[in-house]
Amino acid sequence: MNSSTERAFQRAREILRKEGALTTAECEELETLLDEVSGTQFMALTQDPEHRRALKAYDWHTRRPAMPIFITLVVLLAFSIAMGIYVSLRH
Repeated sequence: MNSSTERAFQRAREILRKEGALTTAECEELETLLDEVSGTQFMALTQDPEHRRALKAYDWHTRRPAMPIFITLVVLLAFSIAMGIYVSLRH
């Protein structure tokens, strides 16, 4: 196994086992590290029950930039449904 891959695996495991909340910098580092590890190492990191809390925080961090887009789409959908109902009731 590649030594840089092993270092990435060890650092990712260290971040995932950290006590307390993950910082934004740690989530960004974890994203890079998860890209560097092998498939087997990735599975080991994501399947470990001790990492569940940290992985949920990481998942939230990766989804956060998409939230404004999602909210905008939901608002526009609701608006278009309301306009459709309004127009159908007027005719």
